[in-house]
Amino acid sequence: MPIESALVETQLLKPDGDEFGAFTCFDKKNGRYLSDSITLPLKNSQGIWKVSVWAMVENEVIAQGTGEFTSQNSYSERLQQLFGFWIELTDLFPYNVSNAEDPQLKTYSYDNGDYVILANNLTSAEINNSFVILDVHWRQVEFPKDEKSAVNYVLNLAGPHRITLDISATDLLVEQDTFQGWNSWHVTGKWNPSNAIGNPGKDAPLDWKIFNCPGSERLWTILITTNEMKYMDDLVLIRETFECSL
Repeated sequence: MPIESALVETQLLKPDGDEFGAFTCFDKKNGRYLSDSITLPLKNSQGIWKVSVWAMVENEVIAQGTGEFTSQNSYSERLQQLFGFWIELTDLFPYNVSNAEDPQLKTYSYDNGDYVILANNLTSAEINNSFVILDVHWRQVEFPKDEKSAVNYVLNLAGPHRITLDISATDLLVEQDTFQGWNSWHVTGKWNPSNAIGNPGKDAPLDWKIFNCPGSERLWTILITTNEMKYMDDLVLIRETFECSL
């Protein structure tokens, strides 16, 4: 028979055997108890996690059990292994393109470089016809020496989500900046993505960061854009998690 008002606790152990945390399970009635949801770390979570649970009534353990589940390496870890950079994304990142389980399916090569698409259209009913784009580019080229070179560089990259940008150098603003403490160029502008999937949009922001990582021969560029400004803050925060691994 269901027992209400019991004290139900659970413990979660990481694959290395260390405790990840202990959690109280709250009474949801009819003998059902549920803890708050948790998110596993993006780093070093691959392996078998063990769960223990016990229920007490009047300081007496009346039921207990154990279980386990297997966690795969995170999407961020797979990106790091494949391409040599870290960025905070999860398999459930709401802006991910389809086939998110295989980052290689979203990688494209072009002259002297490669790039990977890490965000795409949102498809939920509440925000349908919106697009949110984050592309990471890398090339074996020199850091642009001046503003003109920086503008010409981004115009020679593939456009957001492989879309052709119908803009000129005079449409863009450029400034010297820093990114993660490294020298960078910050190039911004607007575009009318009439040929993009989703809403045609108008004056959608374009925002590139161009930078070198210490010890890396690659020139990195991260482009973010969306046709709804309320998602730009999300993209900026995600971009700020970028780390060079090579």
